Amino acid sequence: MIIGIVATGKNWEIGKKNGLLFKLPGDMKFFRSQTENRVVVMGYNTLLSLPNSKPLKNRVTVVLCPEGVEPEGCIVYHD
Repeated sequence: MIIGIVATGKNWEIGKKNGLLFKLPGDMKFFRSQTENRVVVMGYNTLLSLPNSKPLKNRVTVVLCPEGVEPEGCIVYHD
C-alpha cells in the first residue's frame, strides 16, 4: 500500500523557501508516527531542508537526486 502525506497551502504549494509552510507539533507527531520504520520518498531539496541535511531516523529514505549527487545514508535514484 502506498500512502501520501502532504500539507498544502491555499495555492496547493507544499513548501516555502526550502522549508515547511506550517509548524504544527500535532502534525509533526502524526507524520513521525505514520512513517517510523517505513520507507519515505523525497526530493533532494527536501532532504537538504532537514536538520543537518541528514535522512530521518528510523526510516528508509529514498531520495530523487540530480546526477552525480549521492547523499549518505539514503537510497538514491537519479531518474
